[in-house]
Amino acid sequence: MLSNISCTEIDALVKESVKEKRYLHCVSVASTVNRLNEHYHAGFDPSLCTMTGLFHDIARNWSEEKLKKFIKKNHVPVEEVERENIKLLHSPVGAVLSKQMGFPLEAQKAIRFHTLGSKDMGLLGALVYAADYLEPRRKFLTDEQRASYFENETIEGVCLQILDAQLEHFKSKNMVEAPITESFHHYLKEGGKL
Repeated sequence: MLSNISCTEIDALVKESVKEKRYLHCVSVASTVNRLNEHYHAGFDPSLCTMTGLFHDIARNWSEEKLKKFIKKNHVPVEEVERENIKLLHSPVGAVLSKQMGFPLEAQKAIRFHTLGSKDMGLLGALVYAADYLEPRRKFLTDEQRASYFENETIEGVCLQILDAQLEHFKSKNMVEAPITESFHHYLKEGGKL
């Protein structure tokens, strides 16, 4: 697992790659991934949680042109919704960058699906997906609301609660879930495990 690179080096790379506000978000996500890992006894190495949380938004401040060029050059498969909403492209790009850096497959999948979710993102993916939503710098949740997510018995329950909340928000804006997100939502409603 990334034996040739440390959390400190990943932290420095992220700090120089994204804007200050995004960097602070990444640090907070890394901390929240570790908190969820402990809370749900997921069993991941804390350094893997930290590195994956830090790295998840590595390409978030890339220009549209740079994202599209990278995707074309590296033949990166993307969802239709990602083509339509360019800011979502940082997710597949980040996954490829994590592969190039030597991150394990579970971390690559976590980074790939942290925006839209997927029934194929694995347990680490669930932790990152939830942490990205729940990290304390996110101002759309009160401390009480955030705490309510930790009352779920499983990380799948946390993800389902997030998906339910997002769907309500989408409905209020006359938006619909992306097909991959809808499939993930249905999978969890049916009792699916990650």
